[in-house]
Amino acid sequence: GEFYTIQSMAGLPPLPPGRTLVGQGYNLVATGFPTDTEVLTGSISFQYLGNDVLMIGANEDDLTIYFWDGNDWHELGTVVDTYYNMASAPSQGPGVYALMASVKIPLYGPGWNLVSYPVPGTLVVTEALRSIEGSYAIVYGYVMTDTVDPWRVQGVGAPAYVNRLHE
Repeated sequence: GEFYTIQSMAGLPPLPPGRTLVGQGYNLVATGFPTDTEVLTGSISFQYLGNDVLMIGANEDDLTIYFWDGNDWHELGTVVDTYYNMASAPSQGPGVYALMASVKIPLYGPGWNLVSYPVPGTLVVTEALRSIEGSYAIVYGYVMTDTVDPWRVQGVGAPAYVNRLHE
């Protein structure tokens, strides 16, 4: 009466901001167990093609396995073996799992952390920084073509006339 299977996903819920899917997602299904968490208390692993990571412009060291709980994606503590192209993380039981890439920027503590925005493309500031929401108070941007007033700012809770950095 116990059964579990892994199904490839034709589509996934919207990915967290700044994340790119590597390969495809999978749904782990289990039935007939007294509780869903008893079925798998080990790990889940993804083997990926190095070329898939290169094609999306990612770094293998920045791969992370995510778990969808039905409402949100959760980043799992992922160990990546770049020699064998394998990413592993603790299983969360039945649910959807996906291997994703993102650019990871180390922040060295409270206070001023000067970093550039390394993601290609344009996003609204709050969307671009959603993954660190609550961890910043002000963001500055420099528009090189504006010779009169090149600095733009987006401050958390600042009035609209102050927030001139939109993207």
